Amino acid sequence: MRFTLPTVPLAALLLQIYPFGFLAAEEGKPADQPTAAVAFQPAANAAEAIARIEQLGGSVQQVAGNDDSLEVDFHLGGQDLTDEHLQHLQHLPKIISLNLKDTKITDSGLQHIAKIVTLRKLHLEKTSLTDAGLDHLSGLTNLAYLNVYGTAVTDAGLEKLKGLAKLKRLYVWQTQATESGIESLKQAISGLEVVPDPGKDRQLAQLSWQRATAATAAATAVLAKSKEEAGGLLGQVDGLKKKADEARKQADALKKRAADAKKQADALQKKLGEANSKVAQLQAQFAAANKTAESAKGVADQASGAKEKVDRAQKALDQSKKLEAETRARYQSLGGKVDPPSPNPPVAAPPAGENVP
Repeated sequence: MRFTLPTVPLAALLLQIYPFGFLAAEEGKPADQPTAAVAFQPAANAAEAIARIEQLGGSVQQVAGNDDSLEVDFHLGGQDLTDEHLQHLQHLPKIISLNLKDTKITDSGLQHIAKIVTLRKLHLEKTSLTDAGLDHLSGLTNLAYLNVYGTAVTDAGLEKLKGLAKLKRLYVWQTQATESGIESLKQAISGLEVVPDPGKDRQLAQLSWQRATAATAAATAVLAKSKEEAGGLLGQVDGLKKKADEARKQADALKKRAADAKKQADALQKKLGEANSKVAQLQAQFAAANKTAESAKGVADQASGAKEKVDRAQKALDQSKKLEAETRARYQSLGGKVDPPSPNPPVAAPPAGENVP
């Protein structure tokens, strides 16, 4: 069977507490077998007392580097602590805190701490303490904290604590102390806080109840007002819902009108496209007409020139006829005989130097 030892200093502490446990493991025996109770060995001085306490599973610690007050704790490792072992505490000066929770001490063992007048904090919860053991605490005049949770202490034991004027906190859970005993002790010691405190707890519960009742009344009033306001709002909601429905109908109608207008716009857009196409055709026709007109103007200009030539020819013919008549008349006047005109009369050449118009 193999074991791994914890790191120092816990390993050294375990070797002190269970000096034979690891040897038994090496020999093949279970190391967790119950060991024999540690016999009481008187200590000659403080160093030996601390060594004995640590051997029992307790611890001794200095409060601070500049304070030589001590705290002694058997809570986690004091299973072998007995009443006799508490004698070691007499060698330690200025113990201000002692924790004997879950140990085997009895009322008799408390006689060994009766003279530790420096003690301010004492844990006796989950021990065999009874009212008789509290007799040994009457001289602890500096005691400010006492825990007797889970013990057989009764109201009679609380009576024995009335001389501890500096006691400020007392824990009596799961004891036989009653509300009357607690109240009697609180009246005797000014500023003492007892946990639990039935009277105080009841007052707090009553105060909480009253506050809860007031809160319930206030909540009821708020609820009623809220319902009233909600009723009015519901009426408004109905009206608003009706208006919303009307607005939705109007919106639908406007949407339909918009759709119709879009259709009309699309139709007009189509017509506009057709009109633009027609305009383009007419513009093309107009351009062609302009071109034709320009061509006609050219022909007309040519015709005008031809007409002028005709007019000049007609004028020349008229002049020629006039000249013919005049010459014939002169010829006749000179006794010439006039023959019938030939179908192709010869054309006399004009005299030299004359131009026929």
